[in-house]
Amino acid sequence: MRPEDIDYLRPVTNCHGCSDLASVMAAASIVFKDKKAYSQKLVHGAGTLFAFGRAQRGRYSDGNEAATFYNSTSYWDEFVWGGAWLYYATGNSSYLQLVTNPTLAKHAGAFWGGPDYGVLSWDNKLAGAQYVVNAAFLATLFSDYLDAADTPGWYCGPNFYSTDVLRDFAKTQMDYILGKNPKKMSYIVGLGNHYPKHVHYRAASIPKNKIKYNCKGGWKWRDSSKPNPNTIVGAMVAGPDKHDGFRDVRSNYNYTEPTIAGNAGLVAALVAFIRRQVIRDRQKHRILCCSPHVSLHLGNLN
Repeated sequence: MRPEDIDYLRPVTNCHGCSDLASVMAAASIVFKDKKAYSQKLVHGAGTLFAFGRAQRGRYSDGNEAATFYNSTSYWDEFVWGGAWLYYATGNSSYLQLVTNPTLAKHAGAFWGGPDYGVLSWDNKLAGAQYVVNAAFLATLFSDYLDAADTPGWYCGPNFYSTDVLRDFAKTQMDYILGKNPKKMSYIVGLGNHYPKHVHYRAASIPKNKIKYNCKGGWKWRDSSKPNPNTIVGAMVAGPDKHDGFRDVRSNYNYTEPTIAGNAGLVAALVAFIRRQVIRDRQKHRILCCSPHVSLHLGNLN
């Protein structure tokens, strides 16, 4: 069904041991920090939930239908993630002491390696990012951090990598998403002339024609070979496989589904790029305005 047509029951699930779910709420308080009373209420709620999650250990997906789609494998990484947000929101050093404890990191699997190491998703918070757009965001953020610390780069084993390497990596990933790839295709819907037309998203695939389709009735639109009747402008789809192949097929969500986790990283990466460009423009402006040779001409620009 289209989201606006949903009329079936959506029951609340009680959770008595959901450490992973209870540990990730503090970020909301920062978003609303300009609304002091509401922000403080959220901080209090986040702290209460975090304490509950630490005391009542368990995974939110145990014994319910969430395990079918978003099964949680561990809650230790959420302890690190949630504690870090709470320290940022409150300044309480006890949270910092907790999340920097090597024992907690060990329980979270930070030293194990493996295919998911360093990849942020709904099931892994260790790196803070790494669908590819999240990797681009982190690379840009880390390069800014190094610049702020007057550090030109860092060593990985015997090899030195400059901050330019990080930024170049981030830029290549974003360029690929925007169309600089073997398919010459934008993976952001509505951008350019060549982008996915069969997006795996019910609000895009089910036409709005004054007919209310029920759940089973909506499947025919998912399986239809026709392009989406509604263009979900700005949504980034899951993207290509490791061989740069892409099938614009609605029923194959591995290619065509736009997820919140992926699109959040896209926005973060774009903001990081824009922020960096703004900083550069301001620095150029200061150089021009402060130069004794041009200050008379540009003095009013301040």
